[in-house]
Formats: sequence, structure tokens, C-alpha cells
Amino acid sequence: MRGTGAHSIWTHYEYEAAQIRAFRIIVAPERTGALVLGNVQPLNYGEQVQRVKRNALLVQTVTMSFEDGEHCVLTYEDYQRQMRSLIDTHGRIEQICYAPGNAQELSCVLQTERAISYAKKRSRRPRKPPNR
Repeated sequence: MRGTGAHSIWTHYEYEAAQIRAFRIIVAPERTGALVLGNVQPLNYGEQVQRVKRNALLVQTVTMSFEDGEHCVLTYEDYQRQMRSLIDTHGRIEQICYAPGNAQELSCVLQTERAISYAKKRSRRPRKPPNR
């Protein structure tokens, strides 16, 4: 989501793309307990950062929960203007959720990214020779 700290950090290091080793962590769903299971997939940061820059959606609304129990939903513009005063009033942010104007569009972007990841994973697997 363009406008978030995560987007700024991820795209900031584009000038060092050749030196960056990046990974996608896929956590297995529905696992409980202290042990986390999943997969680690290497990413080509240079390719990935270009896709992120090209496909990132603008944040439209921000939903926040504060340590004093206050919850609020703001437009991104109001969030930028009021964030410091809200923290002063309600304490630290416990939870924050950024939302685009069109959730379906975000779903499509994420689905495309998963498909790219899956296709690359399959193309790296060694192929077994056919049984004769």
C-alpha cells in the first residue's frame, strides 16, 4: 500500500537491488502453538521492487486501535494530520490497518503476486525423468 512505512522502506533501497537478498515467508495456515511452520522463498528484489512500485495502491482509510481502548477510522489525509495528536491523547497504537479505496483491486494485486510466486517456485523444481 503506497503511503505506508512498509512501502517506503521496501522501495527505498532500490538503488542497491543487486546487493539485496530478499525472501518471501509463507506461514502455514491454521497452525497453533509456539512452533511456526511454513516456507521461505528467495525473491529477486530488483524485479519485486519494480512490481511493487508499479502495482501499489493508495491508502484511502486507516483504522487504528490505541492502548487506552479508543478505536477510530480516518481518511489517509486525516490520519497524516492527526496521528501525533491521537497518540498524545490515546497512547501508542496497538493495531493499525491500511485500506485501499477498492478492496477488490487489492485482492487482485495480491492474487497476481501469489501466482507469480507459485509459478517461479514450480519452475525451480527439478523435473523427474519419465519412467520408461
